[in-house]
Amino acid sequence: MLFPMILCGCFDSEDEIIAEYEYHIEINPINNTSFVIFVPFPIDIKNSDKPSTTVLNKIDIISGIAEYKLNETDKGVALKISLSNKVILKSKGSFKNNNDYPTYLSLHLLDENDKRKGSDDSEFWIFSDADAKIEMKYYVYKSNPNYIRKGYDIIGDLTSGWNLVQGQIKSQVT
Repeated sequence: MLFPMILCGCFDSEDEIIAEYEYHIEINPINNTSFVIFVPFPIDIKNSDKPSTTVLNKIDIISGIAEYKLNETDKGVALKISLSNKVILKSKGSFKNNNDYPTYLSLHLLDENDKRKGSDDSEFWIFSDADAKIEMKYYVYKSNPNYIRKGYDIIGDLTSGWNLVQGQIKSQVT
């Protein structure tokens, strides 16, 4: 009878995976000059638009050299990235509790009637102090009891200053 008791202890609900995610940013400057960019970051709207520490703590620089940190802007919380050449950042992992389970990105253009419009097309604020190209993706996957995939694709050309960049919101439930 000792075996079943040990087995039950292995399935602690605090360690249960709620969802998996992938956050990917690729920035390609037009000229190889040092510059700063502020990009949308996953936030938890159920928790006062709090940025996800889970996503932040798992960011890896896949290619290039960059420094990053969260920064408050007049348009909301953003990931501030300092770089000089092409850079790719990625965070991939899982959420193990409901306290840090963001399904929205910050810097989302707000709609007059609804804080976050659920249409297929959307716009996001991105700041750059130099010309660059950006490609971003953020996807959350959940499979309990149905498979749910929600995500954002943001691709655009940036000029110096705040840019409204077109993005697509993608959802799938099976």
